[in-house]
Amino acid sequence: TNWDVGIGEQLERAGLAPYLSAIVSSAETGAEKPDPRVFEEALKRVGVQPERAIHIGDDEADQAGALAAGVAFEPPPLATLPARLGL
Repeated sequence: TNWDVGIGEQLERAGLAPYLSAIVSSAETGAEKPDPRVFEEALKRVGVQPERAIHIGDDEADQAGALAAGVAFEPPPLATLPARLGL
């Protein structure tokens, strides 16, 4: 994430942290998406090769960073577009 290191605490409070193998922030890596180093660090922490990973995101910076790190990118479905745009 491009959020700060506090994202881990927020995920804990939301009950989502147990479902994640790693939480990587740009503050930790010193690089923000679309810099591929954020993705490379996440892959390193979970011990997965880029071709075995997929990134799901809603931002072009996410897509560019994932692809630069060799990770496939899955954009959100078009069916969610009206809600995301507040329509």
